Amino acid sequence: MGWGKELEVQKTQLQPMRRLVALKKSVLFLRYDDNSGFGRKRQIDVWWRGRDRNAELMLLLAHIIRQSRPWEGARIRILRLLRTEEGRSGAENHMAQFLKAARVEAEPVVLVSSSPEEPFHSVLRDASRETDLVFLGLRFPEVQEIDRQARDIDRLLQSTVSTVLARSGEVEDILDTDSTP
Repeated sequence: MGWGKELEVQKTQLQPMRRLVALKKSVLFLRYDDNSGFGRKRQIDVWWRGRDRNAELMLLLAHIIRQSRPWEGARIRILRLLRTEEGRSGAENHMAQFLKAARVEAEPVVLVSSSPEEPFHSVLRDASRETDLVFLGLRFPEVQEIDRQARDIDRLLQSTVSTVLARSGEVEDILDTDSTP
């Protein structure tokens, strides 16, 4: 679905997302940047917070997009932000294992905040400045958090180019090829 331009519309879009995810349906919103469109179609950034199953869905979608003729040869980066340097090697190893298991060619990028107070939207803006498409995962909003979450998403999207907001309805690993049905 297209992501609404008005905050009130965005709030109403988060309501059915709750129901769809409860039914194990994934939800995607596209916030298309009218100024840059999809840029040069040379780079896709997938932001991973390490929670939920959103990264798997976003990486799979980025891979599928890269298979299309207009995006052929595009670089995929999977980015993860840490608040301290201590977890860098563990995060790098985890991301490398994740990409190997998924069999998707992507560049893992671990970023460390310059300060614990640095807002995510400024890191997002700086790190994805040269990208053409951004994937961001959505948290499952509690009813009382919908207004705040819509405002937070709106603030994030002011820092990005065309962006896909993704919430996976899957509770299992959708990239796991070893399990039997």
